[in-house]
Amino acid sequence: MVSKRMIGALLLCAALPLPASTRAMEVRQDPTTARLPPLSAYEAVYDVSLIHTKGAGAPTSGRGRIAFELSGSDCEGYVEKIYQITELRASEGPTRVSALRTAIFEAADGRNLRFDIESKTNGEPAENVRGEATKGSEAPLLVKLVKPQPRQAKLATDVLFPYEHLRRILASAQEGASSLQAKVYDGSDDGAKILQTTTTIGKPLSVAAVGKAAQVEALKNLRRWPVSVAYFEADTQEDQTPLYVLSIELYENGVSGALKLDYGDYALAGEMTEFKLAPAVSTCMY
Repeated sequence: MVSKRMIGALLLCAALPLPASTRAMEVRQDPTTARLPPLSAYEAVYDVSLIHTKGAGAPTSGRGRIAFELSGSDCEGYVEKIYQITELRASEGPTRVSALRTAIFEAADGRNLRFDIESKTNGEPAENVRGEATKGSEAPLLVKLVKPQPRQAKLATDVLFPYEHLRRILASAQEGASSLQAKVYDGSDDGAKILQTTTTIGKPLSVAAVGKAAQVEALKNLRRWPVSVAYFEADTQEDQTPLYVLSIELYENGVSGALKLDYGDYALAGEMTEFKLAPAVSTCMY
């Protein structure tokens, strides 16, 4: 996204090494998602364009690109890397060029998240947020930041990490549920912020997916749902306007297509123009 939250990030570290404790035998213990098939590892490119604008201060044109890569498995944990660049032009003033690089590692049991996020605007010095978050079943989320300044913070309980959240959404979709409420943490912003999310899930789509990349054999026979996730400040009242809304077509293997990012005064669409599915990982041994 133009903010420091998007669907992922390709960061300066080519990949975050998987901790030895999660490499082999650890699987997710969440009973809500235990019966789900594993998420697919894949690479995708999304071409971004401005599709909606309103208000005097909103951009009048925009374009960009998102390069996304997901590797790992339900046994090892997941490494997500994204590089996103966005160019927005207003009727007055300079063009705003934003670049975002992110890498996260989420442990297979959903209890540990490591993140490294770098953002730049118009070539200014980069802002970097790097750290680690750990949680227990009832303990507050513990965040240990390395950058921009070393510090620790204890946040809320009952918080989901990004891929834990994604699997909860998939489980809800497969059960026929139409909504999901959850608190989510991904290390973005200043590294110490939790967002409240409201997810709306539509019925499975029967029409063909749009875009050449979405026509690949690996996606053709998979179910997919229209999903919208509204992000709010953690203490937001129910009737408050979201910070932004991310809409996607979510495939049952976790792939995201037909992106839309709505910031209120403008919205961006992301068409999947390249897609490559990684080889399937063998079943966990435990």
